[in-house]
Amino acid sequence: MRHFHFLITFLLTIFFAACSEIEKQEVQILSTHIGLVLDDNTNLPLSNMDVVVTDGNNIHAKTLTKNDGSFSVEVKSSHINSAYYILVGNEHTEQKKVPLQGFGNATYDVGTIRIKGATIPEVRTIAAKDVTSNSATCSGEVLSTGGYDVYQRGLCYSTSHAPSLKDTHTSEGKGIGTFSSKLSNLTNNVTYYVRAYAINEIGVAYGSEVSFKTIEGLPSVQTSAIYEVTSYTIKCGGVVTDEGGAPILMRGVCWSTDNKNPTINDNKTENGDGSGTYKSTIEGINITEHQYYIRAYATNRYGTSYGEVIIQKNVNPFGLPTIATDKLGINLYMVLPYDMAAKTFEGAKAAAGDLEAYGYDDWFLPFSTEIYELMYAEKDKIGGFQNKQYWTSETAGCDMDLWECYASTFDFSKGTSSKDNVDHLNPSRPIRKIKY
Repeated sequence: MRHFHFLITFLLTIFFAACSEIEKQEVQILSTHIGLVLDDNTNLPLSNMDVVVTDGNNIHAKTLTKNDGSFSVEVKSSHINSAYYILVGNEHTEQKKVPLQGFGNATYDVGTIRIKGATIPEVRTIAAKDVTSNSATCSGEVLSTGGYDVYQRGLCYSTSHAPSLKDTHTSEGKGIGTFSSKLSNLTNNVTYYVRAYAINEIGVAYGSEVSFKTIEGLPSVQTSAIYEVTSYTIKCGGVVTDEGGAPILMRGVCWSTDNKNPTINDNKTENGDGSGTYKSTIEGINITEHQYYIRAYATNRYGTSYGEVIIQKNVNPFGLPTIATDKLGINLYMVLPYDMAAKTFEGAKAAAGDLEAYGYDDWFLPFSTEIYELMYAEKDKIGGFQNKQYWTSETAGCDMDLWECYASTFDFSKGTSSKDNVDHLNPSRPIRKIKY
């Protein structure tokens, strides 16, 4: 009986050991899945592509394709189910799902898998517009990045077919979408060829070629800056940069006080013919009353072209009275239209220096009787003067015997300079110099 129990124990031990070994073998059973990945664009092998066994949430196994595009991935069959599949590709390429071909201790060939690999971008060229004798606006559009970010894009152009980055080109940012460039300094009456381009990590892509022909005819001109202003004149000019295929017959500047885009039908100067730089003087104006719109022009037998508009502002927008100390009106002063009063000329100077009126804080007391003589001559036009002595900012000396000092004043009852005791209450009339 004891031998029987021993035998039973021995057999049970062998049985459980066998079951454990079977279970162990089942855990270790591997399925090997092999395949080949080719680029659907080029039919060439794709290396370093992710090959993942997944159910969409969990990754069971992962490998990369080799240089020849092949892969081999092992799967523990007891750890997966029918929800798992093979996912091939990465963030730069198409990704494709491939079903597992089977389970068990075997090798399963999923065959050739074709995916669209990363490529150069896709870009198109848009027809030119706004063509002139020396410029045109051209555009392009990046339709697809090709899988990698587009880090440069723009337009190549040349007088020969198939322009490339070896030729003149623009740079217009990066990424997908439309872009445009203004092509400048072109030659008139010449055909240009244009291609849009875009660059990613793979390489350069070019759009189809478009062409345009610059206009034979209108010249190109630029307006020069204003370099001198008086109350009666403005000095500026222009530059003819391209005659437009025909000699320049006339050039100059045109201006207006109400037309913001003046033409030769408004006021104009005439400064000869030819290309290059020229100077103009606009005369008979009044910048204390008007704002002036000015631009250069150039005319040939095909017509007239204009430069950009520049503006000379009204230097006296509040319409305050003015006086000039010279005939050219270079030293032009704005006069306060009302009196101020002070007991001393020092007080009058201080009050004028502290004055803020009409948006200006640079008023001062006239320093010379000459200024008051000009005011006296225009007193009816300026208005508001009293028949009294007005403070200037200058002293008229002191009498040491009497221990009295006098300030230089101007007597508006007589129109002559005078002097007054510094402790006498007098009016004053501050002024400011107009800055052009």
